[in-house]
Amino acid sequence: MTTWPSGSQARIDCVHVYVDGGAQPNPGHSGAGVVVVDDQGKELKRKSYYLGPRHTNNEAEYLAILKGLDLAAGYCRRTVTVYSDSQLVVKQLNREYRIKAENLLPLQRQIAMAQSTFETATYVDVSSQNLWIKIAHNLSDQAIATRGSP
Repeated sequence: MTTWPSGSQARIDCVHVYVDGGAQPNPGHSGAGVVVVDDQGKELKRKSYYLGPRHTNNEAEYLAILKGLDLAAGYCRRTVTVYSDSQLVVKQLNREYRIKAENLLPLQRQIAMAQSTFETATYVDVSSQNLWIKIAHNLSDQAIATRGSP
C-alpha cells in the first residue's frame, strides 16, 4: 500500500489532465490552463497560471504540462494521462520527434522528473474542440489577459 504525504489527497488510481499554454504575441505574455478530471469524468480541479512576459507558445505548453503534473500529483500517484492540443509537444514528449529547440530541453527534463512521481504517464494529442481543452484554453487566455491578477 502506498503512503501519501501528510495532507495529500492522492488516493485516486487514474487522473486525466487537460492542458493548454499560449503566448500573446509569440513570444510574449504567456499563460497556462489546467483541468484535472477523475476516471469517471468528474472535474477535480481547474486552474489558470500567468507564466510571464517572454515565453513562446511551445514553452507555455510545456509549462502547462508541468503545472498539470504537479496538480495531478495531489490526487493520484499511479496513472496520469495528459491531453494537449499541441501535436508537436505530445510527439516530442512521446519521443516520436526530437526536440530541436534548445529552450525546450530543460523543460523536457523537468517534465521527465515530474512524471516520475507516477507509475505511468501518457501524453495524448487531442483536438482543440475537446470540451476540457477548450476550458484549459480559456483559463490560459484569462491568465494572459489579467497577467495573473484575480
